[in-house]
Amino acid sequence: MRGTWRLLGRVLVESLSSQELAGILGHELGHLERRDPLLRPLLAAAGAVAGFVPGVAHALGRWALEAEKACDRRGVAAGVPARVMARALEKSHSICTATRTGLLPALSAFRSGLGQRVEALVDHRTLSSRRLRTAAALFLAAGTFASRIGVW
Repeated sequence: MRGTWRLLGRVLVESLSSQELAGILGHELGHLERRDPLLRPLLAAAGAVAGFVPGVAHALGRWALEAEKACDRRGVAAGVPARVMARALEKSHSICTATRTGLLPALSAFRSGLGQRVEALVDHRTLSSRRLRTAAALFLAAGTFASRIGVW
């Protein structure tokens, strides 16, 4: 929970509308519901150990991006319109970059993914194809890792 409080600095709170702030809070609740604070260190350790195996680093990066997208959708599920949530993400990212305070570690770590995240929010395609691609990438990475260490 400490990270959530650090995330919402004064500059961010004062810069966002109440709807945008509700979206950001919904996003952060999504991380807690998904248990991302527990999973991220484990995945970072897996990346440190097996990041050299072809596909593992890509799969872990893909997981992280999909986790952020899922939490973005959680913000929308909290009743915030998708375009407002997208604007809140963009504002939050620009505040973090401009102030260099590290208020939003997730956004600063995924600068290249911000555009994809915003596009995913306003895209009306079904989520099943995205979930299928993510699951396939993770399964492939796990199989590759297991074969490299001799489990299979």
